Amino acid sequence: MKNVHVSSTHIHARDGKLAIDIEDVLRHLFFAENDLVLIGGSLMDGFGSSTSDLDIYVLSDVPKKLGDFPAHQHHRHVSKDGILISVTDYMASTGTIVDSQYRTKEQFEVLQESVRTAYHQATQRTKRLLNTMPEADHKIVYRFYSAVAVKGEAGFKALLQRGISRDQFCYLLFRNVAGHYPLFNDVAGAWRDGDWLEGCERARLFVSKIAQGLTHMFGNANAEIKWIFRALDALPDLYRPLVTNYRHAIARELGGVDEMKRVIVDCLNLSDEFFDASRQLLNSTPHFMSVEESERVTQLEIASYKSWHRDLTREFVIRSRLFRPNLPPLVDFLPRAEREELSHFLDRTDLQPTWSSCSGQLRSVAASKAD
Repeated sequence: MKNVHVSSTHIHARDGKLAIDIEDVLRHLFFAENDLVLIGGSLMDGFGSSTSDLDIYVLSDVPKKLGDFPAHQHHRHVSKDGILISVTDYMASTGTIVDSQYRTKEQFEVLQESVRTAYHQATQRTKRLLNTMPEADHKIVYRFYSAVAVKGEAGFKALLQRGISRDQFCYLLFRNVAGHYPLFNDVAGAWRDGDWLEGCERARLFVSKIAQGLTHMFGNANAEIKWIFRALDALPDLYRPLVTNYRHAIARELGGVDEMKRVIVDCLNLSDEFFDASRQLLNSTPHFMSVEESERVTQLEIASYKSWHRDLTREFVIRSRLFRPNLPPLVDFLPRAEREELSHFLDRTDLQPTWSSCSGQLRSVAASKAD
């Protein structure tokens, strides 16, 4: 955990700017002797700000009945069918929001099983994962990986060991953001339609997703894009030039059409660089699907198709950046053209997929950038 220190009495976060009294936190909670009390969230992984709240989870053997809860002692609570779900309070000493969630240990084990299922799906194909887990479940699991057990540490460790590892979860997050073909397709559509402002917004989001994927490869379990800059700052110094270029592309002011075109081109070129950096890490741990295995399962999927369409070609070329080098740059897929061919990539002689070389207009944009 970056810039966070936990002692028996306090949690020091934000480079020591925030000192949280653990006993003060516990006074805001509703728990029993055998419950696990966990503090997690963005403050605990070093991403939080001065307005971040404390994300607390209380795991119990049986659900908390609302009738047993002293509601008059707390600011706000949420319940369902007579069962306590969450409580919001404010620490008088620091003003920090205490957001506590109440779950059973069995509910957490069910959630762990859904994560295992999602991870298994991620190792069976290279298609971007969709609907494998609700976003709310992702957040819960992430908070457990960043959490500190202030009560029931041994029980919490045993519970975590029955789930997937942090590396496996981070690979799952990587696959959820990398190879986002629909988002790239939005960029290409905006370029072809001359909607330059929309193209810039989509291109910046696309490169941000790919950049976020690299941070997941280095153990960032936080899936929220709002912390992308802090996650990138935590990368090794080797990636500092790439991160600097990303910051410049995101912060650049938008002028006329030529400037907006350059922003789109720069974002896509940076995306290629982030893909290259992520690909080099695939074989770094057995919990990531290797380059070779990614190639194998992708070719099996390609071989299963009975018909083809140019959009499938583009999707596979975007997706395959996860594991294959030396593919045509992303900017080559911006202009509209009818003559496209990538049979050397697809290894299907009976299908005629399509792609095109860059138009003269795009080459002029790239040339003007070089000048």
